[in-house]
Amino acid sequence: SSSACPHSSSASSSLSPTRARILALPGPTAIYAQDLENWMLEKKLYHALGVLYAFIHMPRKALKIWAKLGAGEYTDGPHTGVHESIELLRRTTDVELVWTYAPWLLQKVPDAAIQIFTAPLPSSSSSSSSTQDGDSLSSPT
Repeated sequence: SSSACPHSSSASSSLSPTRARILALPGPTAIYAQDLENWMLEKKLYHALGVLYAFIHMPRKALKIWAKLGAGEYTDGPHTGVHESIELLRRTTDVELVWTYAPWLLQKVPDAAIQIFTAPLPSSSSSSSSTQDGDSLSSPT
């Protein structure tokens, strides 16, 4: 609930949109996404950072991180960002996002990446939600 976080009231209006975005956790704890992002970058938890970006509706940032994992620019254990990127691109309604990030996947794993264009959407819902970084994602079930 909003009462669990004292920063979610008028104090958030003076913060940047990213800083003001709060992850509400069970109980009286809340985490600023920017603080978590900084910590994850410091700890080189790139895969988890991509998951965070996808969770808080910033798919462009998630795909950028996962593309760096896939290219070997970042390393994070066994994570390559391939599966997550394919799943995110399958659900997006942002054609520009698909054409920006699908090529590296089609080169790296063509048999799996073709699902971006051919696999059915996870739900029959045609509604989409607008996201903070200007991308649209289909509503998941």
